[in-house]
Order: sequence, then C-alpha cells, then structure tokens
Amino acid sequence: MNNDGNANNNNKYNELTAVPLAELIRADMDKQSRHLVPLGSVWDAYYDCVKNKRNTMNAMTFNLDLERKIRRLWREIDGGTYAIGRSIAFIVEHPVKREVFAADFRDRIVHHWICLRLIPLFEAYLSPRMFSNRVGKGTLAAIYNVAFDLYTQTDGYTRDAWIWKFDIQGFFMSIDKRLLNTKLQSFIDERYEGADKPVLKRLTEQVVMHCPQLNCVRKSVPSAWDGLRADKSLFNQDEWHGLAIGNLTSQLFANFLLFDMVRFITDHGLPCITQYVDDCVVVAPDLDAVKTFIPELRAWLRDAMGLRLHPRKCYIQHYQKGVSFVGGIIRPHRVYVSKRTVRRGLAKLNWMLRTGVHLSDPEGFQASVNSYLGLAQHFRAYKFRRRIADTILAERSGLYAFTGGCYSMEILKTQYHD
Repeated sequence: MNNDGNANNNNKYNELTAVPLAELIRADMDKQSRHLVPLGSVWDAYYDCVKNKRNTMNAMTFNLDLERKIRRLWREIDGGTYAIGRSIAFIVEHPVKREVFAADFRDRIVHHWICLRLIPLFEAYLSPRMFSNRVGKGTLAAIYNVAFDLYTQTDGYTRDAWIWKFDIQGFFMSIDKRLLNTKLQSFIDERYEGADKPVLKRLTEQVVMHCPQLNCVRKSVPSAWDGLRADKSLFNQDEWHGLAIGNLTSQLFANFLLFDMVRFITDHGLPCITQYVDDCVVVAPDLDAVKTFIPELRAWLRDAMGLRLHPRKCYIQHYQKGVSFVGGIIRPHRVYVSKRTVRRGLAKLNWMLRTGVHLSDPEGFQASVNSYLGLAQHFRAYKFRRRIADTILAERSGLYAFTGGCYSMEILKTQYHD
C-alpha cells in the first residue's frame, strides 16, 4: 500500500502528545483525591457569594488576581490553616436601630461554602412553618400563612380564636454559642455524608465561636452606638454569647436553633405557629390552653436555651383585632401594609426627590418606586400606591410618570411625547 509517510508521522506525533496528556490528567486526579476539599467547591462558593454583588467594592477588590486568591483560600481551608479575618462594624437606623458586622469577602466565601452543604440538610429538617431565610418562603409567605391560620381556626371567621404574638428578647445577642456549636456538630455527624465532613465541622465551629467584636473596624462614628440597648450589641457580650447580625451563617444557624422551640410549641397542642426569626404568631381556638402554656414555654426557653420571652412583646388578643407581623397587618378578610412600611416608603421616596437622586440615578429611583408598588400590590393598599404616584408628581420631579393599572407600576421618563 502506497503512502507518502504523512500517516506514520501523524501517528507518531499523536502518540507523543496523547500519552503525556493522559498522564497529566491522571496525575491531576490523583492530586485532587488527596484533598478533602475539591478546588471546584471553593469556586462554587465564590460564585454563590458574588451573585448579584459583582459591582460591590469588596467583590471588585477580591477579583484582582482572583485565581491566586481562590487557590490560596482553598489551600487554607483544606490544610486547616484558615483563619477568620477582620470584620467591619456599623450601625443601621432603619427599619430599627441595629448593629451590623460585615465579614471580609474571603470569609463570606467560606460562609457560602458552609451553607451550600448545610442548607439542603436544614430544608429537610426544619418545620414548614419557619419562613425566614429560606427559598420559597419570606415575609410575604409568612403573612399569608398567618392569614390562612386565622381563616381555618375560626371556620371562616364564624367562631372565636385567639392570636398569641411573642418574640425573644435580644435574641441574637443571647444565643449561647457553645450550645449552638454542640447541636450543629451532632447534626453534621448524623446527617452529612460528604468526604469533607471533618472540614465542614471545623469551619462551622470556627464561624460559630468567632468573636468579631475583638477584631473589627468601626465604620460608624462612636456616637452612633448611643441609644442602642446593651442586649443589641456584641460589644456588651462575653465570648460565649452572641451571633453577628449581617452574616449569612448567623441567619441560617438562628433558624436551626429555633426549630427546637417551634417543635416544642407544636408538640404541646399549638400547631398553628408562624415563625420568622424570633418573631412568632400562634393562632389557637382555646384561650386557656395558650395562657397555660406561656409559663411552660418561658421556663423551657430559660432552662434549655438560655433565652427569654420579651416581657413587653408577648400578648394575646381576639382574632377580630388582627395582628401586625413582619410588615403586614392581618385582619379577617383582608391584609394591609403596616403603617411603618408606608411611612418608611414615602419618606425614602421624598428623600430621593429632595436630594436629586431621581435625576442623577433615574433607573435606581424607578427601581425603588416599583419595589414599593410591587410590595403594595400583594395587599389591600390602593391608597398607598396612589400616594406614591402623587408624591412623584407633587414634588415636580421633572419626571413624567406613566402608571400601570391600579398604580401597579411606574414608568418614568424625563420627557413627555404626545
């Protein structure tokens, strides 16, 4: 058979290139198998962390020399040398005055790495009546869950029922980190099956037991802490108590810890509970049963978890009076937007109009308008939606507002054309 020698040469070069490539792949796989934590899992955590936050200063700073930083973080996590960095502490005034700690960006990647492993387990474990920081839940779902309980427990508003509302005093600052860590370690031992279980347990303990107040920069002026109650600040807690508000893991671990409370309440014959962080509403047809149970819950919280019912935020009232809960007011046949939400929304829009934000950032202003209109659309809030539209026109903003049906959406333009 005739050939010009090209076939042999091609085969020769194919053999020379294919064998080393296969060896490199096998060597890389062997190298990866020696690590408990795959490098790809840290990249997954990074992408989950940076989602919708690519334009923040911390994210852009971290993105400089990104691959080197990710590999370094991976080696620290896998090798057990990871240490939590410095946090930023500041005060927010709305909707209520709170102290917030913002973790360093690389620490937030670690938080997401932990959450990517624990959230699926928590979702299978937690009660469906827990609505905070869960996919498919949220404040609106919590409000309508209370409305549904109100309807069912009164047989369509035809018989008596009672609303018991309560929350826990200084909840985040009162959490016993030792208790939480013990529960989490046992939970991971029982339910997590990944090869990286030792790393997950170690990082979880690091995050839970960390005291960010000992290594932080205060971005708010010192006087911003004036008027903040002692049980609302980590700076007033010992090393064994308090989780930082602002960390993703704090919200997740708070849900995990409070599941025992939700289960304790439902096991004692009060199944119609709606929980959002430490705010809870129970609807029950038996007033005496609720009155009898409250001292039991108070004692159980104190003895089992070291927590206290808030003395001024625990009350019972007839269902016809309704209840204010996570931004909504639930009453028979209807649900309203809370007055505080209305005041805050109108105040924010007025501020944006006075300071010229509506002209310097019209897209941002329109997004704020539509966020409040979208929220109000889920309630009986026609007057609120109309007041938003009237506010824009009354301020002579220089913007023309094209309103959707029933003031459901605003389309803002700087010029009007016939």
